[in-house]
Amino acid sequence: MMINLGDFKGTFGDPEPSTGVPLVALHLEQQPFLEKFEREIGNGVFLHGAFSVASVREQGLDLEPWMHLLPAGSRHFATNSIGELFFVAPDQKLYFLMIHSGEATELQTSPDEFFAWLTRPRNEGLYAALGQFHAEPRRLRPKQILTYEPPVALGGAEEPDALVAIEASDALARLAGIHFDNEK
Repeated sequence: MMINLGDFKGTFGDPEPSTGVPLVALHLEQQPFLEKFEREIGNGVFLHGAFSVASVREQGLDLEPWMHLLPAGSRHFATNSIGELFFVAPDQKLYFLMIHSGEATELQTSPDEFFAWLTRPRNEGLYAALGQFHAEPRRLRPKQILTYEPPVALGGAEEPDALVAIEASDALARLAGIHFDNEK
């Protein structure tokens, strides 16, 4: 299948300099859709932190507390501005991990269609979280995401004015504690 990257580039532009990570560093080197993305667009953080693909934001995160929500062997390849994570499973199915609700769902698209699918109007708001990101002018540092304060899991509102910038690793650890510490 033909992988269309033009819509992604039209929406998100080029990656910010020095934010990309080689696919091999993320154990994603066997993913043709990401290899094509890396060649034609480049890995990194896009649009002032609105979205990232194989970037410093994806590198070095402690995802262990979240992995029970996904098929074994799934690999994290992208993140939206509010810290929701995208994974590819060994069977080539794609998953969306919602850190604010502590849930994951299989995406109804293939790896080859993912980047064009993401830029469809409904998906830009729902999965790319562009509405939340653009509600106020924002510029995130490469390893930052936006998270709700107070957290939605503790009764906070999912409103753009409740979003605060935080390091992705800190947000993931905090929300994993809220969602999963009582399950142990």
